[in-house]
Amino acid sequence: MSRIPGDSPKNVEQVTTKKLTYFERIQRMFRNEIEESDLSEDERKYLFAVRMAYGMMMEAHSTSYVVGVLIKEHNVAQRTAYNIINDAQRIFGQIQQTHKEFARIQAIEMAKFLWATAKRRQDVKGMNKALENFIRATGIDRLDPELPDFERLAPSLNILMLPEGMEDMIKAMLTKGVVNLNATQDAEYVELPATNSDKG
Repeated sequence: MSRIPGDSPKNVEQVTTKKLTYFERIQRMFRNEIEESDLSEDERKYLFAVRMAYGMMMEAHSTSYVVGVLIKEHNVAQRTAYNIINDAQRIFGQIQQTHKEFARIQAIEMAKFLWATAKRRQDVKGMNKALENFIRATGIDRLDPELPDFERLAPSLNILMLPEGMEDMIKAMLTKGVVNLNATQDAEYVELPATNSDKG
């Protein structure tokens, strides 16, 4: 039973830092930037745990089961076990999406096999049925959304009618840098004589 180094509740921050380093190194390996032999012993142990976790998830084991196995086999804390599962999904992809894609590929291969079988038997109906299954599995019957030609789209043009003198005032404000729209501005006005209704 091996223990992943750094997995100690006494220094959680150190565990997190080392775990992220392992993840980044493993990512580089899967991108063919480094070889597995370039990994340190600690990194290879973590890689083994990640592969084990993903393998169990691919076999449809529950998360709690995988966590229990990781704790037992690698002598890690529960938090570290969950981190290993998260890293496995980040590296290899979400299990649900993987299963769906695998099922789609299987459906395509089965449709191709059925079509070839029906063709050998000269079964036109069977060929048509297999072709329908193939089209549904591949999704080639679904049209892609028609997107506009963004290169030919012109920006909208808004025409503003400004009072006389307003353009010069705006230019003067912009030259001063930040414009405080809440600041009061002195405005010219004409005082109107009071009407009879105002006097009453």
